[in-house]
Amino acid sequence: MAYKVGSPLINTNPIFLAASKILYLVAAIILTPVIETLYHFKVKGRRNLELAGIMPRPANHWKRKPCILISNHVIPLDPVLQGIAIFPRSTYFTLLEESVLTPGLGTLIQLLGGVPVPRSYRYLPKMDEAVRWALQHRGLIHFYPEGECFILNQEIKEFKAGAFYYAIENQVPIVPLVTVIKRPRTPARTHITLQGHTTEHSSMAPGGALPQHKKSDIITAHLECVILPAIPPPPRSPSKVTNLHQSLQFAQTVRDTMQATIDAEGGDKTLYRGPMPRIKGVNDRPR
Repeated sequence: MAYKVGSPLINTNPIFLAASKILYLVAAIILTPVIETLYHFKVKGRRNLELAGIMPRPANHWKRKPCILISNHVIPLDPVLQGIAIFPRSTYFTLLEESVLTPGLGTLIQLLGGVPVPRSYRYLPKMDEAVRWALQHRGLIHFYPEGECFILNQEIKEFKAGAFYYAIENQVPIVPLVTVIKRPRTPARTHITLQGHTTEHSSMAPGGALPQHKKSDIITAHLECVILPAIPPPPRSPSKVTNLHQSLQFAQTVRDTMQATIDAEGGDKTLYRGPMPRIKGVNDRPR
């Protein structure tokens, strides 16, 4: 059944959930080699999934611990990247409600684990319910705290409080999955021999400026997912206002940690192309 405003954010029908598992497995089999080839995609830090209890060793397979995953949002296919990074585990992931309202596409997105974030504040209790259900039954739910996709960005935007508020309310850790973008390696200078003399040809633009990026950069960029250790939330307070205040501070701390990882891994900050344009008729309604 297609999603409608006010509907439960996660379809818990057993047949729907079974179909979701099958579709997720098929998508992983098909898309993993494509993404690895297209973006030279690599994952670092998978050991941290074991340490967090997300990917326990076979002997402790049943002792999976719930947590909230977060990532910076740099390309439209980010859910695929994070799905590959945590495979064979699967996660729910949040997205704009408008995307799920689209007939056909909305059902497919929900089958793949999409959880729409309600536009109206009066439906936020449904979001609380969906997060609790996801943590209890699948053990994972993924947020993009920047709130939208910023194409090839390596300067993480300010985080919204949502993921961190739910981490505090449910007392589960945050596990950051940091997407690091690198330009394909090219020689900085090419040595050219002309009539017995060696000269240097610089790949820099005239005046020493960096070369302008091209639309093809989104395809040729190399992507890497760095999985960081789990970060425990502050203690939960009986006051929701206090928890919200704590979540903003928690968000800033985690954002700084993720930015430091991008900087240490050599993320290329020259490729940024701005916010992802909205898709006409899908997610272009003003919020």
